[in-house]
Amino acid sequence: PIIKGRRVQLRGAQMELVEGEAIVRGVPKEDQLVEVTLPTLPNLGYPSVAVDPQQPTERLAANEQRPTLVRSESLHMSEAGDLTIFKFDKSVAVSATNLEASCQRMDVFTENNNANAGDASLMELFEVRRIEAFDTVRIKQEGRLATANAATIVPALGRLTLEGDAVVVDGSGRCLGPLVPVGPGQPRAL
Repeated sequence: PIIKGRRVQLRGAQMELVEGEAIVRGVPKEDQLVEVTLPTLPNLGYPSVAVDPQQPTERLAANEQRPTLVRSESLHMSEAGDLTIFKFDKSVAVSATNLEASCQRMDVFTENNNANAGDASLMELFEVRRIEAFDTVRIKQEGRLATANAATIVPALGRLTLEGDAVVVDGSGRCLGPLVPVGPGQPRAL
């Protein structure tokens, strides 16, 4: 089944819907994962620094953005007022503007954006406030590869924070630590 709504588009093999809540499951053995299209995330704007010259990464134009697509084995979505929380579980993969990520569990917090309700498209009616990824996190951006036990992304601030055995590898070298913040516009971890 596929649901296209004012806030999100989601697809899965099985859905349980009740007021303010949805549980969606995929069938991994048949390559039928849960798919959710969320609003476009901004390009975090890191300068291009090749990680490995033998494996060039896809380059995005300065203003080019891609829809945010999240795939997983299951999803529990709940709404409370203007907030919608997406809890993805098992084999989570994300494709977004200048971002490819994977982990085992991910929570995405969104907020209804009624200010844009006039001429807004469906995806502009809500905004991703925060993304929290857990368990074997791997994030690939143009010129950078990061791994950690957990990560938090705050799109509005362009902030990515890695926690627990964090490693960031870019053209400048390697940064290790228990907590590694990666700032917007910085060619390396701070």
